[in-house]
This record gives sequence, C-alpha cells and structure tokens, in this order.
Amino acid sequence: MKPFRWDLHKPEQLGSLLQGERSPAYPEFKEDVRSCAAKVLARSQNGYLVFVGRSPESLFDYLSGVLQGSSKEHSFVQLNISNRYEHVTAIGAQRLTRLKAFQDHLEACALSPRQILARRGPTMFVDLVYEGGTFGVLASYLLTWAKQEHISLKEFQPKLHFLGLTWQTHTSPNTIRWQQHADWVSRLDIRTIENISIPGRFWDYLGNWQLKVSKTNRSTDWDQEQILEPPRQETHYKALRRAFDLYSLGQQERRSFTRILAKEAAVEYSWFRSLISELKGTAAS
Repeated sequence: MKPFRWDLHKPEQLGSLLQGERSPAYPEFKEDVRSCAAKVLARSQNGYLVFVGRSPESLFDYLSGVLQGSSKEHSFVQLNISNRYEHVTAIGAQRLTRLKAFQDHLEACALSPRQILARRGPTMFVDLVYEGGTFGVLASYLLTWAKQEHISLKEFQPKLHFLGLTWQTHTSPNTIRWQQHADWVSRLDIRTIENISIPGRFWDYLGNWQLKVSKTNRSTDWDQEQILEPPRQETHYKALRRAFDLYSLGQQERRSFTRILAKEAAVEYSWFRSLISELKGTAAS
C-alpha cells in the first residue's frame, strides 16, 4: 500500500490548498537544497534514486521540478516508510497483512527484487543517516526477499546502493563513519555505500523540525486504509505549499542548476554530461 501524496505535477488539482502560509525554513535553505540535490545526482551513477522516508522529501520535490520533461523524469521515487529497528520478516510474523502491504508498496515504487534486478543501473537509496538503521531494514529484507524468489544474490547484491546524508564535521584520518558499525553492511560490497556530508543546519532541519507533506508511515500503519487518504491537518498543508514552491523553483532555475552540476566530479562521465546538456536544452529562456 503506497501512502497518499499530492502530485505536484498537477497544480490544477491542488487548487486552494496552495493558498496560505508556508512551512517555516531558514535563510540558506534553498541554497542547501540545490547543493545537496546536485551532489545526489552526481553520485547516482545514472541509476534509480529512492528517497527513503520523509526526511529527504525536499530533495525529491526540487528534483521533480528540475527533471520534469527530461529523460530522468521517472528515474527517482519517494519511498515513505518509517522503520529503523524492526526486521520486516518479524513484522510479517506478527501480522501477515503488514508484510503484504509493504511488498505492495515496494512493487508500486518499482522496488521488488525482480524489478531492481531488471534495471540496467543500480538502485540507490538516499536518506539522512545517523546509524543507518532504516537502510539496514531495507537491505536485509530485500536480500531475504530475493533469496525467497530464488534470485542469485551474487547478481542482486551489486544492484543495491546506499547514499547516506550525514552531518558535516571536520574530517580526519581517524573519522569514524556509520557504515563501519552497521552489521548488515557485511552482506554487501562496501563500495556500494557512500556518504554526502551536508551542513548541520540542513540535516537538523530535515531530520528534526521540518513540517512534512505526508503522514508518517510506521510499520503499524502499513496495512491501514487511512494511509491512503490525504492528510487533513494544517501542518501538512503548509508543508505542501513549501514543497510546491521547491518544485516550481526547480523548474524555474534549471539552467542555473546545470552550472552547479558542471562543478561536480561526475562530469567525467558521459551520462552526466549528457544530462547537463539535456537540461540546458529544456531550460526556459
């Protein structure tokens, strides 16, 4: 069951919901969104991006505007789940309908093991990371599900990539990274795990106090009909308006965004240069 989220591509269906107060943000917020979105695209390896949970939804909204009408328009998705600790198999043992709803949600987002395996490039999960618990839940279950489907893990494991958005600190040779302490990482190739350091103000805002567009989708809600219904609280409406502003901003500054992309090291790859050229060609004059 895929939770409800308003479609920003169809403002005519949002009507009066877009009128009113926006959720609060700090002065450098848009700058931080642009910078992080560029780095995420650059690290994507021309794969399928999955923005996990509600924390990175502003990146999803901004890129929805930037990439609309491009060849990458359908190359990313938001997976609204909230679960850091419970193994999905254990959740299913308690209530089978929750497991079925979770699988349906993954399939709706093109994230079943067979869909992931059939994709030419990697599937890269993106989220704010502290200890990597949510990534661990996803990786463990997808590997278990693939095994149940008699899919070769040798072929499947390299398809799973994880991109953590971490709180920016002063780095040193002795810096300890979250993946060094996550047990589930041993089941994957460590080279499929990367991090992007983002300003603490941005991490704190996204992870701790930003108003969100969608409802929280905890494991206890996975099979509940209410998750399919639009939110009715004013806080969600304020977040929707902010999200639509970001979406519109992405559309408006596509050309200037390509200048940010051009500064990324990924310009050495032909797919990334092609994307920059395409976005320049579709930018408003």
